[in-house]
Amino acid sequence: MSDTRVSYPIRDAAAATGYSESTIRRAVAAGELPVHYPAQRPVILAEDLHAWVAGAPTERAS
Repeated sequence: MSDTRVSYPIRDAAAATGYSESTIRRAVAAGELPVHYPAQRPVILAEDLHAWVAGAPTERAS
C-alpha cells in the first residue's frame, strides 16, 4: 500500500490491501475500521486502513 491517496472507497480499499470487499465491509460493521461520509458513499481514510492492516495478527490462528 504505497499509494499517496487520502481515502479509499470500499472497493479500492479492498484492492489496495488484497482483502475482499466482504472482509472490509465486515471490519466496518464490527467497528474495527471507521468510515467517513464526505459525500454519499463511505470512504476509509488511508491512515485508518494502514492501521487496520498493521494491527492484523502476525501468525495464523491454530
